[in-house]
Amino acid sequence: MIKTARLHIRPRTISDLDKVHSAKMDVKTDLMRWMSWASESQFKYSATEHFIRQQNEPTETYDGWLGMSLATDDFVIACGLRQTYPGVYKTGYWVAKHYLNLGYATEACRAMVMFAFEALNATSVQIDHFEGNEKSKRVIEKVGFQFTHTEPEGLFCHALQKKVSVLHYEIKKTEVTS
Repeated sequence: MIKTARLHIRPRTISDLDKVHSAKMDVKTDLMRWMSWASESQFKYSATEHFIRQQNEPTETYDGWLGMSLATDDFVIACGLRQTYPGVYKTGYWVAKHYLNLGYATEACRAMVMFAFEALNATSVQIDHFEGNEKSKRVIEKVGFQFTHTEPEGLFCHALQKKVSVLHYEIKKTEVTS
């Protein structure tokens, strides 16, 4: 569990199912445009239920955590960490419609990075975004990630029905102060 100024970030539970599914449907167009996992099949209620019911393996992943509003307990953001190599984690997020452009992505992403460094002893955290996703680029830069490279036609975009370029970033533990 991670606490920030406005969020309680924690593993998902079955009681989150309706809130998460509703939020996912509200931002379906954006998710399909900017997230490689967001195929049409991922917007079925059963797909959200499968995601919620998946068990996290704490030694490998903190993926699919949920940021809930401390004030209202509303679902705000899905975020997480997935170990890609020893000491290296990848993070990502998506935000519920009513909480977009209010700084929650930056707050949650920064918290996940610090959690990776402090609790998981990560040496670096990586993140990426589809080319053209300027909102994610701004969040990533605010958190302190450094651009590493562009992967031409790196991932499939379901909204465009083609592979798109992916921009990759990294932040190293030695570059961060708590």
